[in-house]
Amino acid sequence: ILLDEATIYNSSHLFGFFTSFNPDVINDFTLYKSNIPASYGGRLASVFEITTRQGSKKKFFGQGGISPVTGHFSLEVPAIRDKVSIVVSGRSSYSDWILKKIKDANIRKSSAFFYDGTFSANAEINDKNLIKAFGYISRDIFSLSSINDYDYSNKGSSLVWKHLFSSSMTFDVAVIYSNYAFENTNKTNLSTAYRQKYMLDHYEFRTDFSLLNKADHKIEFGTSEIIYNLNRGTISPFGEESNRKPVNLGNETALECAFYLSDEFTLFNNLTVLAGLRYSLFNQYGPAVI
Repeated sequence: ILLDEATIYNSSHLFGFFTSFNPDVINDFTLYKSNIPASYGGRLASVFEITTRQGSKKKFFGQGGISPVTGHFSLEVPAIRDKVSIVVSGRSSYSDWILKKIKDANIRKSSAFFYDGTFSANAEINDKNLIKAFGYISRDIFSLSSINDYDYSNKGSSLVWKHLFSSSMTFDVAVIYSNYAFENTNKTNLSTAYRQKYMLDHYEFRTDFSLLNKADHKIEFGTSEIIYNLNRGTISPFGEESNRKPVNLGNETALECAFYLSDEFTLFNNLTVLAGLRYSLFNQYGPAVI
């Protein structure tokens, strides 16, 4: 799942009832299943690509709303008229009052809360250059009575430069960062109560070229490099009565590199061909204890 190029590792709020993205700022989305373009190779199941609104560069625009569970808003601000626009959005829940109405004692003692926010700045330098900076954050905190606590968060950011060489050739460069962190506190049995944490950092650099030649061949090629830093987590005792032994699962670091080339063209009036080739290389770096 890609949100303005940033990979989102957990895409839902509140047990899957809400998406992690504020619909107010969504501009477009594309879902690839089975037929995944070469530019998104290395993924077996599917790719869900989401782009956010660039915002108005001419006038201020805002919207918002409330429901029994959440409140949300979005703002579009023309920072420099006809040149730079800023889009800000936020959303938060206040669902605990519903849980207090349920007869089950365990649910009445529970709580559920989430929030998310986005920020983007779009600068049209000239007719041939566009720069977009994007940032995203979300967090979920859930407590099931006095038994389990869950806390997980997503962070993402991207800086994209789009350059138009000519009417038939474009060039994109993107620097991307994603982070996912999870924490679980299990208090089912005080003598074995524990807290578990893990975290993943994702750093990515992409280049993408697109060329439309005179024969109506749409040729695309590019490279990508991703560094993964995975903190596999720690398990530590929780509370004074817990005799749980602490465990450190260690860290892992890996590098994924790729090069791709694809060609899309019309063979007949009712037949389009998309052919692609991708080479991927995955390296895990040590030292590590297995």
